[in-house]
Amino acid sequence: PSYGGGSIQDGAADLNSASNRFGQASHIGAAGNQVNGGAPNIEDVSFHPCVRLTTFDTNRTITFIPPDQEFVLMRYRSVGNTQAPIRVEQPRVKDVSGTRTEIDFRLLTDFPAHVVVKDIVVKIPCPENTANVKVRVNHGKAKYDPSLQAIMWTIKALSGNEAAPFSAEVNLIASTVQKNDKVWARPPIGIKFMAPMFAASGIKAEKLTIVESSLGY
Repeated sequence: PSYGGGSIQDGAADLNSASNRFGQASHIGAAGNQVNGGAPNIEDVSFHPCVRLTTFDTNRTITFIPPDQEFVLMRYRSVGNTQAPIRVEQPRVKDVSGTRTEIDFRLLTDFPAHVVVKDIVVKIPCPENTANVKVRVNHGKAKYDPSLQAIMWTIKALSGNEAAPFSAEVNLIASTVQKNDKVWARPPIGIKFMAPMFAASGIKAEKLTIVESSLGY
């Protein structure tokens, strides 16, 4: 995922919404995580053509009549203290011998407990001369994939403020290269996931007003 950007989607009535970084007016109908006493800092904001820009320019409220299909209402780029919701903590790679390496770390979720991250896939690179791997995890499943030269760790879901430890023993084929030859570069661990209720920018919709005169609301 990209933590530096985002979008707001909606699914035809007359709708009013807003975001808390677009102005200083106190009536703006959205909220986010406060950074240094201020609202989330976003730039390069663009709206769907259905948004009435004159209304937004007047009172910083996003007013629009949505089209019949799903669409992106707003795009933006988040700057400043944007932090990934999942991070690798306490990583350790130890060469026990010339043919055995140990890898240990833990995944830590850094968001409120009511938020759930789903479909997590962690890629842990291994040396080219890996023979086999013994993995120990208590969340999800992990298996060495020779075609990717990596351990693929899949987790269905993790809640906020949760830790998932990982430990692996990598057995290597004895190398015939000299010690002064190029050694394994230890590529970074890769993580993919879905976070439906989390916005790294801190922006969230707090109020939505629907006006539909023909239906009486």
